Amino acid sequence: MASQNYSFRISPAALDNGDVSRPLVVLLGWYGASDKHLAKYSRLLAGHGYGSVRGTMSGAAIFLPLMWPRVAFATALLELLDGLGEEQQLVFYVFSNGGAFPLEQVDALLQQQRFSHLSSRIAGVIFDSAPCYMHPTTGAEAIGIGCNLPVRVLAWLLFYALVLLGCFVAPLRPWQYWRSMRQLRMAGGRCLYLYSADDPLCDAAKLDELVAARKQQYGAAVAAKKWQHSKHVGHLLCHADEYTKEVLQFLSSVSQQELAD
Repeated sequence: MASQNYSFRISPAALDNGDVSRPLVVLLGWYGASDKHLAKYSRLLAGHGYGSVRGTMSGAAIFLPLMWPRVAFATALLELLDGLGEEQQLVFYVFSNGGAFPLEQVDALLQQQRFSHLSSRIAGVIFDSAPCYMHPTTGAEAIGIGCNLPVRVLAWLLFYALVLLGCFVAPLRPWQYWRSMRQLRMAGGRCLYLYSADDPLCDAAKLDELVAARKQQYGAAVAAKKWQHSKHVGHLLCHADEYTKEVLQFLSSVSQQELAD
């Protein structure tokens, strides 16, 4: 389904399942993710009775130091979700900063009158390899993944040119993003962080600090699973059983909380 030139896919389970007691999961992909990558997670969720919507923001929107492409993507997504029903709860499931950047804008848009009615439907957030602290070196590494050396060098040069542009356009952007992730308001703080100590793109020490701060603020609503060895957005591949257990336990707790409310 397309909305304002953005393509979002709705899993058959979301359309066929009339059980609104289970949340609809909104998958937001990482930089370079194709639909077939996210479809793997949709199939996993569908196998356990959860419908999903999935989409990935463009690489330009992820790396350009401009907010309007991210705001436009988040707006189109909320418009789509608003049209899918009024009763079913929503859980956002985001991968790397490619998924967390639009989530940041979703959180801001929910404070506006136009979308404020959706706030009560947001039941939780799952972070996979996210949020990533915005070190310039990790951004350069991310943009060059999967490229041969000459293309990677060109990608690095382009990235650092964008960093320089960002210093003029939005010099406080890394700090603002991290503050937004620490102060994320949606779902009453209910979230799950899935990450690893050896992820070269996601600073585990910074994420440890963020998780600790949010646990201090929201208590048991915040959960985390940290592996010593894994891959960036590859935890399902490296730790399939543990990963699936963590995700399903979180979704089950969200469903139980909804019934309790």
